[in-house]
Amino acid sequence: MRLAKPVFLWGVRLFLAYLFLTASIGGWVWAEGGFVRAEGKLIDPQQFVFHVRALQLMDDPWNAWVAMGLPWLECLTGIALLLPWTGLGGTISAATMLAMFIAALSSVRARGLEVDCGCFGGPAATSDLTFAIASRVLWFSLAVACFLLLSQEEKQPTHD
Repeated sequence: MRLAKPVFLWGVRLFLAYLFLTASIGGWVWAEGGFVRAEGKLIDPQQFVFHVRALQLMDDPWNAWVAMGLPWLECLTGIALLLPWTGLGGTISAATMLAMFIAALSSVRARGLEVDCGCFGGPAATSDLTFAIASRVLWFSLAVACFLLLSQEEKQPTHD
């Protein structure tokens, strides 16, 4: 039992870090039935601006600001999830961003817009918003569970 908790925590942190780093700088992801290469939003920020605009959540210049800032925040979150001393902050950042992604994608779906989510860029962008929302809910749940376990660990006194 003592080993299960740290293994779960590091497994979730590594998984979430992979997702956030892949979304920002690129990598391989599972999308619509197979592995595809995600281009990463930092690699092609102009393309990501088009994805943000397509969601019709805000007007310019806010679309451009979000498209320029979000990939860097995703990258920093991925790094924070990997470092032992920033895990709690990384899980807070991951859970917060995933909650915002869920809200944004749910809004797009409720309005009946047909768009690619733009989450991973390039061919990894999915137009199946139900799958995109469901996967973000699962990832959000993992981030919250990780946060709760990490915050519980920080409250416990260390025995040196």
